[in-house]
Amino acid sequence: MQERLGLPEAVTEEALRIYTNAVKEKLTMGRSIDTLLAASIYVSLKIHGNPRTIEEILKISETPKKALVKTYRLILMKILPKLNIRVTHLGPNRFVD
Repeated sequence: MQERLGLPEAVTEEALRIYTNAVKEKLTMGRSIDTLLAASIYVSLKIHGNPRTIEEILKISETPKKALVKTYRLILMKILPKLNIRVTHLGPNRFVD
């Protein structure tokens, strides 16, 4: 996914850290690994201020939008507080935490 999206190394490393913590917290139970990975990448893009739409991530990951959004929210609530990271989303159809 990194190559297809043309992600910077910092975004990829952050996504891997988020994904690893999600696995440690057993968030993989009942979820697709691809969905969890795609959500981790999307969160990492938001953290680094790299503007990508959720549609771009959906197209590359081939995951259902509903599953990606749910997993994204789960990461925001369960993983980011443990990593002491906050993400603020601005604009229409965005989530604000």
